[in-house]
Amino acid sequence: MEKQNTKNFITSGNINRVILTIATPLMINNLIRTLYNLTDGLYVAQLSAEDFAATAFIWPLNFLFISIGLGISVGATALIAQYFGANDLKLAKKYTWNTMALTFVFGFLLSTIGYIFAGQFVEWMGASGVFYEKSTAYLKINFIGLFFDFAYFGYQALLNAQGRTRVITVVSTISSITNVLLDPIFIFATIPFTQIPGLNAGIEGAAWATVIAKIILWLLAIMATRRESIIHVPLYEVDYDSSVIRKILQVAWPSAFGYGGAAFGFTVLNGLIQSYGTSVLAAYSMVNRISDILTQPQMGIGSALTAIIGQNMGAGLFDRAHAIFKRALIWVLLISGLG
Repeated sequence: MEKQNTKNFITSGNINRVILTIATPLMINNLIRTLYNLTDGLYVAQLSAEDFAATAFIWPLNFLFISIGLGISVGATALIAQYFGANDLKLAKKYTWNTMALTFVFGFLLSTIGYIFAGQFVEWMGASGVFYEKSTAYLKINFIGLFFDFAYFGYQALLNAQGRTRVITVVSTISSITNVLLDPIFIFATIPFTQIPGLNAGIEGAAWATVIAKIILWLLAIMATRRESIIHVPLYEVDYDSSVIRKILQVAWPSAFGYGGAAFGFTVLNGLIQSYGTSVLAAYSMVNRISDILTQPQMGIGSALTAIIGQNMGAGLFDRAHAIFKRALIWVLLISGLG
């Protein structure tokens, strides 16, 4: 009943309340993940400025690959939400299955390509010596985790399309906390503030802690969809449709291009900053992580709009969808002004 009430609320509830109810969990989720990234960086920074700089150096390159999965997730969310809004659960299920198939295939291919060519990518960015070795080692492990990022995106799209953003926030929070707890165990020889021995894996330990957290996030998302989703989409029930795949990719590419363009720009910028020394890169990256906090509310509203407008358009409520967009724009401008 609660699942159906969420849909009715999105298509008939007070517009301000709908936006804030669906967007607030995503704002919190984004804030938690930003704070986790900041905490993760502080742990690594205790090793050396060079170690922290290495993690920051490869981040935009890793995100360049992730942007493809994010684009698929955003595009799929919009399409699946429309079919939920139209009460066409059969098509919603078909689009969900094909979305998950896409994320698994792209995840495997990009993870493999990234792992094989990680050293070449880092070299192209201008790294050398010990910094090259640390950056490459960290990037390779991150590319192993890339598959689980993509695997999660399919389940995220299904939950987001239904407005189940609280569920997304809960599983993401558990994953982030897990990562923060694992970091000191994997990074240091002795866990800080205790006499408990750690694995002393350094920067590579930080990367493995992140991979484990991503696996947990994916598994929690699977369990959450089984419990919270209106529809269930077992992967073994093959529902492949090439026209659906093309439609998802058609809607996905603008978002993927937008995310990827920004990531490529930061990749080039990091390469230039690195030429001034790893300490300069480390300082720049730490400031960036802190400033990211200011953009999370706006990003939460933007992510929520994909599902809200999608469901209203699917229900044929085009005037309401337009009104929601205008109201959301006002909220974004107000929040930006306060920031």
